Amino acid sequence: MSFAAWHWLFLIIPTLLLFWLIREKRESVPLPKELIITQSSNKIKLLPIVLIFLFIALARPVLLKPKTSSTSLQPLFIALDMSASMMAQDIKPNRLTYAKRAIEELIQKTNHKIALIVFTSNPLIIAPPTTDKAILLQALHSIDPKNIMTKSTNIQKLLDFVSVFQGSIDLALFSDGGEEKILHKPKNIRLHFVQIATKEGALIPTSEGFLKHDGKLVVTRLNEDINQYVDFVYPYDQYLDILNNIETKVTKTQKMERVELFFIPLLIATLLILYIYTTIFEKIRSFIPLMIAFSLPMHASLLDEWKLQKGYEAYYNTEYQKSIAYFHNLPYIEARYAEAMALMKLGKYRKAANILKSIKTTDVALKARIYEALGVCYEKMRKYDVALEYYVLAAQFKPNKDLIKKIEDLALKKRPKKLLLPFSKKRIIKKEHSKNDKGKSAGSSNLQTAGLASSSRGGKKTKQKSQSVTTKGSSMPLGSRLYDLINKGYIHEKNPW
Repeated sequence: MSFAAWHWLFLIIPTLLLFWLIREKRESVPLPKELIITQSSNKIKLLPIVLIFLFIALARPVLLKPKTSSTSLQPLFIALDMSASMMAQDIKPNRLTYAKRAIEELIQKTNHKIALIVFTSNPLIIAPPTTDKAILLQALHSIDPKNIMTKSTNIQKLLDFVSVFQGSIDLALFSDGGEEKILHKPKNIRLHFVQIATKEGALIPTSEGFLKHDGKLVVTRLNEDINQYVDFVYPYDQYLDILNNIETKVTKTQKMERVELFFIPLLIATLLILYIYTTIFEKIRSFIPLMIAFSLPMHASLLDEWKLQKGYEAYYNTEYQKSIAYFHNLPYIEARYAEAMALMKLGKYRKAANILKSIKTTDVALKARIYEALGVCYEKMRKYDVALEYYVLAAQFKPNKDLIKKIEDLALKKRPKKLLLPFSKKRIIKKEHSKNDKGKSAGSSNLQTAGLASSSRGGKKTKQKSQSVTTKGSSMPLGSRLYDLINKGYIHEKNPW
């Protein structure tokens, strides 16, 4: 690093004396220590440092960086045919417009020195060899075919004109080839012929229609006779290949580039002045907790997204318990739904149903999935009526064949019912408590009468004791309500026995 104006650094020496002067002034003040604001005096001590940084900025510290630039010594001459035949439209929009666009792209993509020449029967240089692309493009766009266009083309005069320049020359010829059969190419020219025409050819448009010769329409075609005299031939759509075939002689020059660094000490001095004479840093310090508080939700949301992704990965890897730990307490509907699905995979249908019931959403498709999952939970818990209700709700939101099949299967499913057994299969057992025998209902008397009647006819005797009714696999006490249900059939029977 060096300094462009190093004489400013000498002012740093007297600036250091300010530290001693400030200290002496503070000690000579005849005031009690309680009245001295120490914070303010401490900030004043920074003033000499501010001056030092300002003097460093005025000294203009710079870094010297080597920069290598390469310049091409080999110029590229580009010649554009401006004859009347270049207005033919066998290449859209016409030959001349297409050639100008091709030359423009060639200028943009090369670092060579370029010279622009337009020619018909005589050549005219409109831009000398230069690397300034702006000048070259301006000269190219200024070409107006109405001003200089003639009916003839003379490529030989063009070659003679370019050969005057010293050294080896690359000449890019954008033309339809004219009408010449023989060319005498100078030795110092490497000729690149870009064929701006087709073999089929086209008519030449004029203001009165099309160009005629002896009353006949003139058709201009590609002249391939000159191909034997050129070094490189390119179809009209491969003009960029010229850059691969031109000679490249490059000279490299190395220069030391200066990078100014004065803004660094100037910025430090500015911040110190703000610290001494303003309270901006105290205000910024008070805003730091608020900024941290605002940044926490953002970090929390990123953590939640990470947990959600990990939960899905664990679920797809059949690690359901691990996925539940990731999904738990996440503030997303999809996380709660996924947690319920994982619980169902583990067979915890009651917990899954509670989570599914707590999900509130307006999404019709999601509602259908939640109701269907609730139906599965209650079906697994053998609460078939509730399961059927949820299946029906799911079908109302989003019907499908599988869901309709579940509803049909569940509606026809055989469910165990506690049916009253036939009277003839009931056993009579003595009750432990017989104090209330007199208070039995009329139905009880009818039961005993029916029992005696069946005993006399069937030959079986019943024990006249307090009794209870036993069904298959279970028994229940014979209470007054059960007597009423049993006797109801005998009271309203059509054919009493």
